[in-house]
Amino acid sequence: MNIPNPYSSPQTEQKQALPNPNSLSRIRWMAGLIFATALVGGVLTTVIGIKNSFASIAKADHVKAHELADAISKWVTIGAFIVLLAIVAAVVWLWTALKLRKIGRAPSIKNAG
Repeated sequence: MNIPNPYSSPQTEQKQALPNPNSLSRIRWMAGLIFATALVGGVLTTVIGIKNSFASIAKADHVKAHELADAISKWVTIGAFIVLLAIVAAVVWLWTALKLRKIGRAPSIKNAG
């Protein structure tokens, strides 16, 4: 009696097409570049915004607190959006790295040494 396994996927005649490893490698490379650039950019925009706010304090005789807070808030918000872009790029990089490893086209830790 041949009982099919209820936990296995059904066998099909059609094979799933593998993704193009060259395009996945390019996507992974670009995602890594965007990740690094966005992470540095997010931190830099926040630092530059706070530096400009303190420079305005140094130049002015009287600075209103809400104007200073608005300026700092603007730059921190811009930095947060850029860091969010870095997180999305890191997820894309990880997804492409796992896909490449699955099809056997990515360097693994075992082959590195």
